[in-house]
Amino acid sequence: MQPEERQPVVSVITPTYNHAAKLKGCIQSVLAQTFKNWEMVIVNNYSEDNTIEVVESFQDPRLKLINFHNHGVIAASRNKAIRSARGNLIAFLDSDDRWYPKKLAHAFRAMQTADLCFHDLNLDYGESLGRLKRRKLRGRQLRRPVFRDLLLYKTPLYNSSITVHRSFIEQVGYISEERGLIGAEDTDLWLKIARKTENFQYIPATLGTYWDGGGNMTEASHRQIDRITCLFEKHIRFLNADNKLRALLLLRYSIGRIYQQMGLPCQALSQFKLSIRPPDKRIRLKSIMASIRAWFDIFIRSIVKV
Repeated sequence: MQPEERQPVVSVITPTYNHAAKLKGCIQSVLAQTFKNWEMVIVNNYSEDNTIEVVESFQDPRLKLINFHNHGVIAASRNKAIRSARGNLIAFLDSDDRWYPKKLAHAFRAMQTADLCFHDLNLDYGESLGRLKRRKLRGRQLRRPVFRDLLLYKTPLYNSSITVHRSFIEQVGYISEERGLIGAEDTDLWLKIARKTENFQYIPATLGTYWDGGGNMTEASHRQIDRITCLFEKHIRFLNADNKLRALLLLRYSIGRIYQQMGLPCQALSQFKLSIRPPDKRIRLKSIMASIRAWFDIFIRSIVKV
């Protein structure tokens, strides 16, 4: 017997492209939720695998499939889903991630008093060397002002852990489809929402799994440098003078770390030299330690060349 169709409270937003094998487990994790008043809007970027067959095999009226060309901009798929959604609460779930059965129940309870909530996620590396990597994406309670915390400190918000009132997404003009922000459009959205409300609530529980077994857009590259530069340039103007300087120092340090991960110690060192400045002792200390590592890498390379 199929579940009775009714106005959903929560709309689950899931873009997908050629992830049929993972999508099946993703959908099953939503169907297993103890909280039942949801719909799942799946936006398929015209996958070349059996994505459509996987979705249709469940025969559940709460699953809504939309075929849509996003032209390489995943934010366009998410916006398409949000505009098609009927729920007042929007919960994001990527097609290769999964939720645990009580995820939506916890989120619904939190959203009675919060404007946005988030939680921890376990990491799934598949058959890669997961034993050598961290096992969890941990959240934390944000300090106020939330906007400053998100921009100047490592953001603890991960896409498949977020539930937010759709009214805030509408107020900030939906998710940016700017190509320069591809891979950072989710952080951009949280920052825009943080300028509208401070009411972000952390749920101290692990309520899902994040798939990191196939590589992702956070891998070090020149594109990642362009991405975070675009993000900072867009939002830094909303900080006061002191925090603007902190943000610029953090940007230089972050770019240096990316160069370091790319195996470019000379370029990394040039960025760390710019970030070793007052007033932020935290960034200064990190920059000094990273500079020592960069100098060491340069020294080792010079020996190898000889």
